[in-house]
Amino acid sequence: MKEAITEVSGNNLFSGKVFVISNSYNKYTNPTYTKVEILIKSNGGIVSKKISAKADYYVQSYEMDDDSKLELVKSLKISVIGHDYVEHCVQSGSKVNFKHYALSGKNKDNLDLVPLIQKEDLFPKILDYSREEEEQPQTFYDFIEMERYSPDEQKKYIYVAKLDVNGDVNVNILMKFISAYFSLPTKQYNNQVKVTPNKRRNKMCKIQIGDFVYDINTRKPVCKNTVTRINAMDVLDMLVEVIPKDAFCIVAITDQDIYEFDDDSSILMGRATGDRVCVVSTCRFDLVNSKVEFNNFLKTLAHEICHVFGIDHCIFFSCVMNAIVGDENVEPMWLCPVDLSKLRKSVGFEIQHRYRNLITLFKEFSMTDEVSWIEKILNELDVNKTS
Repeated sequence: MKEAITEVSGNNLFSGKVFVISNSYNKYTNPTYTKVEILIKSNGGIVSKKISAKADYYVQSYEMDDDSKLELVKSLKISVIGHDYVEHCVQSGSKVNFKHYALSGKNKDNLDLVPLIQKEDLFPKILDYSREEEEQPQTFYDFIEMERYSPDEQKKYIYVAKLDVNGDVNVNILMKFISAYFSLPTKQYNNQVKVTPNKRRNKMCKIQIGDFVYDINTRKPVCKNTVTRINAMDVLDMLVEVIPKDAFCIVAITDQDIYEFDDDSSILMGRATGDRVCVVSTCRFDLVNSKVEFNNFLKTLAHEICHVFGIDHCIFFSCVMNAIVGDENVEPMWLCPVDLSKLRKSVGFEIQHRYRNLITLFKEFSMTDEVSWIEKILNELDVNKTS
């Protein structure tokens, strides 16, 4: 990927660099297109109308949500940037590191986390395996400017609902992890929850929550030791209707297989929406007999709950918010500095305190690699604090 990684200053900031500006700006109705075009050209850059291997940057802001060209852009290894980054480079007189900008560039936010960007032993580059075909970077500034929910004193609990058939999901352990990872209190959803699969596997099952019964579309499972495959979107629609008044969000954990679309044969381990709900399936993880699979399930759980906060897939580092996570023991458990800053903005925790709580938890879970990593990051934060 052709990233803006070098510091360049002067009147020719973009000398020789080729930019393609997304048609989503619509140069006939949106003055931003013209403004960005002028900034690029007046600073030595070239604006092309065609996406090709000659292009260095594709300018499209996060809020546009236009994926039509992103797969082609990624295949040609063209970096996606927002017009705000172009404007910031011109205003500051230097072509700044894009990762630095994503974390701290616009208003000098998150200065305590900036030194971590250079620590590749702690936050390595994203793996090609972990990328998605249509990548749109979400900076810290994209996050704080988007419409999203945040916890507050009235709605601060993360509720966990068991939607299991076999009764073997230990939610107490998972609630400990959720509380430490997100620095928020948890509650188990105590209303009666009963899942009744249909004997005809491709028909609806019934989920009873309290006095209400919901019909959920299902189909034949492909995961071992399950009796049905539940439509994740139906479950999310159901959860939206039963969110407790003091809940920030509700997380459903099921031991059954899940799917998203009727014509989709891909494997789905979790799904979340911005409506404060998510569902995660344990069916592809042996949480009792395999430490690796238990670890990978925790990654999936953290990934989906982060989506509830509004944190999108990460393209900056190897991170638990990479697009592909949980089915291989290659992605980290951790949020990169950019995504950690988003979670801190939403929750308001003190970072060292959060990490110390996680150390206590992972010692209890005998997760030595995670304990070692946290000790390194705490040492790095302490060094930066005293320097």
